[in-house]
Amino acid sequence: QPINVTVCSGSAAQFAVIANGAGLTYQWQVSTNGGTSFTNVNGETNSTLNINAVANNQNGNQYQVLVGSSCSANLLTSATAILNVSAQTSITTQPQDSRVCNGSNASFTATATGDAITYQWQLSTDGGTTFTNINGETASSLSLNNTTSGMNNNKYRVLIQSAFCGSSSSNAGTLFVSQPASISIQPQDFSACSGSTASVSVTATGTSLSYQWSKSTDGGTTFSNISGANNSTYSFVANSNDNGNIYRVNVTEATCGALVSSSALLIVNLSPVVTITATPSNVLLPGQTIQLNASSNPASNSFIWFKNGNNIAGQNGSSISITANGSGTYTASVTDANNCTGTSNAIVIRDSLPSNSFIYPNPNNGAFKVTVPNSVNNSNLNITMYDSKGSRVYQKVYAYVTGAVLQVNIKTLSGGIYAVVLSDKDGNIIRTGKVFID
Repeated sequence: QPINVTVCSGSAAQFAVIANGAGLTYQWQVSTNGGTSFTNVNGETNSTLNINAVANNQNGNQYQVLVGSSCSANLLTSATAILNVSAQTSITTQPQDSRVCNGSNASFTATATGDAITYQWQLSTDGGTTFTNINGETASSLSLNNTTSGMNNNKYRVLIQSAFCGSSSSNAGTLFVSQPASISIQPQDFSACSGSTASVSVTATGTSLSYQWSKSTDGGTTFSNISGANNSTYSFVANSNDNGNIYRVNVTEATCGALVSSSALLIVNLSPVVTITATPSNVLLPGQTIQLNASSNPASNSFIWFKNGNNIAGQNGSSISITANGSGTYTASVTDANNCTGTSNAIVIRDSLPSNSFIYPNPNNGAFKVTVPNSVNNSNLNITMYDSKGSRVYQKVYAYVTGAVLQVNIKTLSGGIYAVVLSDKDGNIIRTGKVFID
């Protein structure tokens, strides 16, 4: 008689009958309603019935065969046999990566379809090259309690076994074990000079850290985040309004959460106020000495003097004397006990020559010389000339060496009065005057 058959979806199934008699004929029939009625299977007239690539919807179909003989008009009906179709194993949800904080729990889950399936979780500690079974882990979910840093980067997958349709291996999920934020060096109280850079910092460890500094202007009662202050060190230009402010930082580990540092107090020290004056004036007359006097608040007897931005060696008192050829820009500075430096106003000492005296001879026939003040350092200089209508009629760049005289030749121009502008390489005007061409 035909017997029941169990196969996987998509594979082949076969039913067979063995009969004795003369001139036998066969006709296989199928019932799709539990045996209530049967219909012929077209073309199936052999002792065996072959079904290729069975489908899930054929599960539970019943099959029988009618056997005829040349010796009888009566047909014999065989026993019925049932086709059991087992669904192929399919993983519908793959394990996902899990990121947890050191000491907390983690889990991996897979879901699958199929008949009579079982699970076996596996572990890889070498990046997925090899996997070994985890004893007792035969559920659809794997739970890992009290994870440790040694488990970081372990990979987990599950083997799903079907009683009839084989096994299937899931993707591997990676376990990332993060270390929580820990502050090893707290922010310390700090000080800065008004107008200078102040810095406060924290030293912390953890897997993936981010920082957010905040500030309190009410003695630590409330704190407000500082926009853009997102590094382990916060630097800014301090001013007197920042004095007494309190700073702290939130150190956040992406998985394990935030940690608030201790607070640091800022003391802003005011820089000395330095003033210089010139006596009798800032105009250097022939044979005259100009006295520059400096004062500071708080008072100091030690000053550093500068001419054109360069330190004047050996000048550390509250006054200096300027004689012939001393034209230039002067400043003075004071550094107090808090290492705060104040810089004075600038005074320009200039010679007393009239504006046209740097051009000679004047009048001339179009060939003349231009002298340069001693205060001008070596540089490229420009001479530009304009006619009475304001049109530029001459321009030339000179490679200037201290003490040199610049030669101008404009004999091709017609007679008249022209404006002369002497400027440096950056376009800053040094002197202006007029020249008369006869």
